[in-house]
Amino acid sequence: MTHAADFQRAHAYALAAPGYVDSWLDRHVAPEDRSATAPAEIIVNFRFTGDLATHEAALRSLYGGAICVSQGERSEQEMEAIAAEVAAEHDALAWTVETPANAAWIQVIVDDGLQEQLDAAYGPGVVRVEALLQPVE
Repeated sequence: MTHAADFQRAHAYALAAPGYVDSWLDRHVAPEDRSATAPAEIIVNFRFTGDLATHEAALRSLYGGAICVSQGERSEQEMEAIAAEVAAEHDALAWTVETPANAAWIQVIVDDGLQEQLDAAYGPGVVRVEALLQPVE
């Protein structure tokens, strides 16, 4: 049996762990039990950039429920740094990190080739540019 306090300890561990990317909850219902009243098993998913075996062992020692530990590309900390750096350098109106996509998002007035520059610097899709003004043809 698992308790909320166990989940909270596991989540606190993940947030403080090096290479933490993100975490989320899934619900699994066995195919033979798919109905509106079927109990669902909660699966806690954690992504890290490395050392998955160590993170999985630590999480399993803290939380007895179903977990899935998988590989992520960039840590939450790395994505926050990229987003803040790009936003400051390009006078972004707003910025955030899109956790499930493991990408940064910035909003600018006009994209005058910025998306292409950022794709070249960080890789395609790592930073997503949204421009308020769009060219008119």
